[in-house]
Amino acid sequence: MNYNNFIQTGLLAISLLSVSLNAKATDFIVDEAGTYTTIQSAIDAASDGDRIFIKNRSNATPYLQNLTLNKAVSLYSNQNDVQFDMTGNITIAPVNGGTIIIQGMHNTSSAIALGTITQNTKIQFIDSKFDATSINVDHAKVIADFLGNTINTNTSVRLSFGDFIGNELLSTATSTGLLAYSNLYAADPNTQTARIVGNRIIYNSSTNSTYGIYYLGKGLPYIANNYIKYNASSNSGLYVSLTNVTLTNKPVIIENNTIHNNNNNTGGGYVISFLALSTAQAFIIQNNILNGYNGNVYSINMTAATYTNTASSINSNVSNSTIAIFDPSVIVASNFGNTINAPITIDNSATGAVSSTNAIDKGNPNSPYDIDLTRNDRGCFGGPFSHNNFFPLHTGAAKVYYMQLSSYTLHQGDNLTINGEGLDR
Repeated sequence: MNYNNFIQTGLLAISLLSVSLNAKATDFIVDEAGTYTTIQSAIDAASDGDRIFIKNRSNATPYLQNLTLNKAVSLYSNQNDVQFDMTGNITIAPVNGGTIIIQGMHNTSSAIALGTITQNTKIQFIDSKFDATSINVDHAKVIADFLGNTINTNTSVRLSFGDFIGNELLSTATSTGLLAYSNLYAADPNTQTARIVGNRIIYNSSTNSTYGIYYLGKGLPYIANNYIKYNASSNSGLYVSLTNVTLTNKPVIIENNTIHNNNNNTGGGYVISFLALSTAQAFIIQNNILNGYNGNVYSINMTAATYTNTASSINSNVSNSTIAIFDPSVIVASNFGNTINAPITIDNSATGAVSSTNAIDKGNPNSPYDIDLTRNDRGCFGGPFSHNNFFPLHTGAAKVYYMQLSSYTLHQGDNLTINGEGLDR
């Protein structure tokens, strides 16, 4: 199991480039009948860059131990398409920095936290399942990627920077954000993008000021194709504040999300709160389904400033609110093609599927097509990053988590650059 980055320019002949990345790594096997009978003993024997393959114990008994990852090592399940089971806390504190990969873990009860971090560190959680697990990897020197995981928690996932792609986050937390990005990350935000794409975030807390995605980061966010379901009348499903970033030449993009408040009571709150943004910051909010609480008046709260960047737009969204934007007068840029006061029936299961005529083929006609080559649908199943790309999870199939094209409009003779990231089993 390897997490591969691949880049190919020109024709669609994609070659995986990571075959020799770990050529000098030493592999360790954790086996209750072998040399290393615990995961920690293999970590202690390993060096930076080594790989540790973990065999499940007999009788479905999990490894019962706390782990200290003080080296840049990778933990993998030894059996293809089967997760290894453990129960215990994980402290991540690599002395020399580097990249730590946790792939194919099923942790049934734990807290994942950081120890002392002095060097730049990257952590990747891939194709794993965490039950009753709190995850806090929020640090100025840490990039944390979450790719294709199931996270059942009564707290939240907290990080400073990194990608959150194709995950299922189920929570009963009452904290501010179920997925919370802080403003600690110290790298140049002009070159960094936080991709929050293709996730299911479902929480049952009725406590006010609890948000599905709570973004305060310094990196530029791309928030697309997420299904967020919540049930508190005075909350927002998505809260974005960019007080630390001014990138007038690059837009903040929020598109093709389905945000569904399942609370039938009236009250305050908005579906999206988009606050404290620089007046010159460009933004695009399009092709979203914004289903607020019963009697909702406003879908999007943008009252912090008068926005002056004419490249911005709020378009082709559908909302059950009587007014799409509060206050509409603050929007100098284009505001067109939105459908308001139009409730949409959303499948109340985990999928968030819709079949409404207000959603199908009603996205911005200038947006990339759906994967069936029809006009962009509003909501999380529309566009090239459809929910269908990411779910169901843990199927054992190889998966491309993210693919970016240099252009969605090509003519004969044009070059095409594809930048993709995937899981090669």
